Amino acid sequence: MPRSLPILVVDDTELCRLATALLLGQAGFSSHQSTNGSEAISKFKSGSYGAVIMDFNMPDMTGAQCAEIMKRIERRTGRHVPIIGLTASYSPEVRKLCLAAGMDEVLDKTGPSIELIAVLESVLTARTR
Repeated sequence: MPRSLPILVVDDTELCRLATALLLGQAGFSSHQSTNGSEAISKFKSGSYGAVIMDFNMPDMTGAQCAEIMKRIERRTGRHVPIIGLTASYSPEVRKLCLAAGMDEVLDKTGPSIELIAVLESVLTARTR
């Protein structure tokens, strides 16, 4: 599985960013961090990422709004970067909204951390097919 490109971790809560980055590091991934959607979009435009792990509730825009912008950038550039939503306010409605915005998967932050790594590996594997 390709682990050469860093994962962009987007969350306005420092503890969540650090915990996700630590989990990714333990699984062999490097990561870059953003504190909000605007910063993430700027990094997304200028960098190369294997995937994005994004919080849903952020102060400047929702994760779904940020994903929509990233997907528009993808259409212009022709590159696909999987986006995994991670939210503490998980519900079927939030999941539907995030998937409609272009996220590849949406997970509950309170779920097991191994689930995040399994989903990340799955979307990265699907991307290389």
